[in-house]
Amino acid sequence: MKKVVIVLLLTFVSGLGFTQPTYFNMRYRQAHALGSVINSMCIKNNDVFFNVHRLNDTSNLYEQIFSKVSVIDGTKTTLFELKNDSLDQFGSEIINSNTGGFIDVIDMGHLGVGGSYWKSKLIKYKTNGDTLYTKMIPDSALFQAVTGICEKVDYSLTMIGIVQLQLRAQGGSEDILLLQTDSLGNELWRKIIGDSIHYERGYCIQSTADGGYILGGIKQKDGFTSWDEQRPWLIKTDSIGNIEWDKYYGPKDTLNLPIYDVTPTQDGGYAFVGGIGVEQFVYDASFLPWMVKVNEVGDTLWTRTIYGSGASRLFVEYTSILELADGSLVACGNHRIPNPDTITYVGKQRATGVITKYSAQGELLSSRNYSHPENRLSQS
Repeated sequence: MKKVVIVLLLTFVSGLGFTQPTYFNMRYRQAHALGSVINSMCIKNNDVFFNVHRLNDTSNLYEQIFSKVSVIDGTKTTLFELKNDSLDQFGSEIINSNTGGFIDVIDMGHLGVGGSYWKSKLIKYKTNGDTLYTKMIPDSALFQAVTGICEKVDYSLTMIGIVQLQLRAQGGSEDILLLQTDSLGNELWRKIIGDSIHYERGYCIQSTADGGYILGGIKQKDGFTSWDEQRPWLIKTDSIGNIEWDKYYGPKDTLNLPIYDVTPTQDGGYAFVGGIGVEQFVYDASFLPWMVKVNEVGDTLWTRTIYGSGASRLFVEYTSILELADGSLVACGNHRIPNPDTITYVGKQRATGVITKYSAQGELLSSRNYSHPENRLSQS
């Protein structure tokens, strides 16, 4: 699930750095809410559309809000509110639809059983935010959460997520869910990727030129007693989810973060982002933002991180990636550092959004941080 606290809109161009200023940098307070997080967004015409989940201060449940912000002046309009008397509602990902409008994936939690049982549903919106349909994603699993979605040229939808078929106490583990539906959300097929021994989680999916998919996630040791094999996992499948190849990345002796986003590149390969561990697992683990470029079969061509002093890189990760027309790659994420202002801010950390640009060959072109003066924690 991608999380954004502030909306930052910039113009990227080829060459050195960013030549356009920030359009706006605004907070949007939510009424009757203890906290709000923008967890997915997309752009259509001159507007930004995004999901916000907020904790209602009366019901103590998370609600889902679909909103629009004008690129011109930052004005926000609420389009759709999703509430439930007994379930938390979390927007997983929203994308532009090839038919116009938007496709939204919502994960819902059953708090009555401690939050262990989760289901998912699809919502199709018109461009103005009116709902075309709502469709529950069928399942018989103990736990099912959709974390990413893509749409193919035939308007079918393919989703990636996490599924658990039985309780941990009974030997159950988490596996990657791969699910395809038609344009109306009716299931066509599903695949479970994993060995039912280790914990495998899927976080992102993109369609590929050959009709298949590229998936990103992580594989962890069973029980989380050892972190030496928590490694980012890249998987290539055919059009019906059969694995063609898969590769692991990153060091074996540190705690690593998942592949949060992946994109096919113009040369036939792929690029992905996440966070790479820089020390053995401890409570305040340190990470570096990590971009990796691979060829068409997953062999590493180059990897890039941005280093800082120990005090300035407490927790840094890239969560999204985009390839531009010239082949350069732009990543955004968050940079969390110890907060020196312990009087104004109660927390011990402060974070800023970070946007970094590399050439197709991995040359660092620019890196820039963004924060809002009122916020203690800002993420992209």
